[in-house]
Amino acid sequence: MKPIIYLYFHSKILAWKGKEMREKEFISCFFQWRIPKTLRYVIMKEMEKMGLLKNNKKIVYMNNYYFDEDKMTKDILLKDIDTRKGKSYTSYDKLCN
Repeated sequence: MKPIIYLYFHSKILAWKGKEMREKEFISCFFQWRIPKTLRYVIMKEMEKMGLLKNNKKIVYMNNYYFDEDKMTKDILLKDIDTRKGKSYTSYDKLCN
């Protein structure tokens, strides 16, 4: 999956459950997105690798996250530069139609 989906899950669970919860509560949060049980643990491990959470003896701690411009992709940086200069930005929806 794309990393942005992990950030979405992180922000929604953080707002819903808070910064600290049991592992079982964290896994059950994925029910609202209809994610199969077999993938829930994989998603939790991926989020742990990304540094979004820390799993410590059956307790999950949600970490704060931030964006570092140095690590952003070239396309996003180019889009930001173009919009700052006043050039129009074409949305994805307009490109598809």
